[in-house]
Amino acid sequence: MVTCPAVALMALPSQLHLRLQPLMPYKGLSMKEHRIYFCQLETQFWLFPGDFATDKIRILHTMQALQGEPAKAWNRYNTAHGIQGVTWEFFKKFLLNLVENPESYALSITEDYALARQRPNQLVYGFNAYLEQLESHQELYTVTQQINNLILRLHKSLREDS
Repeated sequence: MVTCPAVALMALPSQLHLRLQPLMPYKGLSMKEHRIYFCQLETQFWLFPGDFATDKIRILHTMQALQGEPAKAWNRYNTAHGIQGVTWEFFKKFLLNLVENPESYALSITEDYALARQRPNQLVYGFNAYLEQLESHQELYTVTQQINNLILRLHKSLREDS
């Protein structure tokens, strides 16, 4: 659900020697913390695909940094249901729902999407990445709808050139 658009744009030189950075503690206190944390995770998974090849490994890696209510809630779930069959997508949604209940979250995403406009000096691809992130949390859009939504939200001067 939470995606890190920058990850899709990166190209990794094959001769780089990278080290896995420690995860920041995750307390689940805000949507901003949630987005930053999962962007960090998705980047790690992208940089080290062999180390994070399965959902179970991704979940176990992520669990190390859970603190407070997210750690307690996941322990309760894990004790009752176990980790077998739990997907990465389910786990992300589980933690997201602890930060903001699903109904409120869906409403705030819809509102953010409706109000989204390109900021002054914001590049089109950056604004498009933001829209795609919001769209990823909503019902599926066709490519034509995505293009039209982008054009409608660009600066007026850019729309006139389209």
